[in-house]
Amino acid sequence: MNFFEKEIKKSGFSSAQSSVIETAQEEQSMIPLIPCTACNYCAKFCPMDIGISGSLTAKNIYTLYGNLDTAIYQEGILVGSHGRRQAVHCTRCGACEGVCPQHIEIRKNLAEIAELFGQKE
Repeated sequence: MNFFEKEIKKSGFSSAQSSVIETAQEEQSMIPLIPCTACNYCAKFCPMDIGISGSLTAKNIYTLYGNLDTAIYQEGILVGSHGRRQAVHCTRCGACEGVCPQHIEIRKNLAEIAELFGQKE
């Protein structure tokens, strides 16, 4: 029994209510979000000063809402306005991935973001 199952059991929900919660959890788990917590350990090791967590968050916004303009705007706020560089400047050195506690394929995602967002060096 996982954490959520234990909490649902303790909550006193009926079996029908518990079933709805479990179905919602299953549906939510099918959304392919990048599990970045914005801890920024990766950014501390990036020699190119890429706004990694901001870029990943912007890609998650695109994944959730399908609005490229909004995702690009958010990337500008989360990356550019904080003085960080865009994903396109990543040299794929891998320093970030070695320290990521979520084991995210950062290089792969940054390459996808640069292409998706139409970034040019």
